[in-house]
Amino acid sequence: MRPYTHRLRLSTAKTGFVVKKENCVYIGVDPGINGAVAALDAAGQILLVEDLPHIKNGNKKKDLHLQAIMKTIKSVMENTEQIFSAVEKVTARPGQGVVSMFRFGRATGQVEGILLGLGVPTMLVSPKTWGKLFHPYVDGQDTKAKSVLAASMRWPEVSLPRKKDHGKAEALLIAEFCRKYHRGTLNEE
Repeated sequence: MRPYTHRLRLSTAKTGFVVKKENCVYIGVDPGINGAVAALDAAGQILLVEDLPHIKNGNKKKDLHLQAIMKTIKSVMENTEQIFSAVEKVTARPGQGVVSMFRFGRATGQVEGILLGLGVPTMLVSPKTWGKLFHPYVDGQDTKAKSVLAASMRWPEVSLPRKKDHGKAEALLIAEFCRKYHRGTLNEE
């Protein structure tokens, strides 16, 4: 299958192509230096959830450890019929620094490049789009806290005690969105 990047609109999310193979893997990525990656099987069971590995560069900043990310993704690709991924579509917001937004965008592009380089069909999905599927079922105003609560309700076996675990929660929810999108079950609970 030829790799592609699919920019998702909510209207097309309801009519995505359907994959019914049982040996599929769905990857979700909450991008950025402090992001996370998650992988689910066709039944929605967790195969992987971890923070994106990073290394410190010379000026006390962190960079993504690209080889480790590639190795992680390759490990979940083994023995699967098909694999799909979804990466959160990021945008700049007012009040964010130019340097931090450049680093964030660079890290996001690196993750997309790894997925596409490995031949993994990749869709970009906005936080609003995937959030509509999971956030209405939890109370609160903070979307990061809502993501942690929604992921904890869906996968009670996952421990998300740290404040920065919202990245893992969001990666899981993005992977679940990807799974539901490709299986044609976005409107089912």
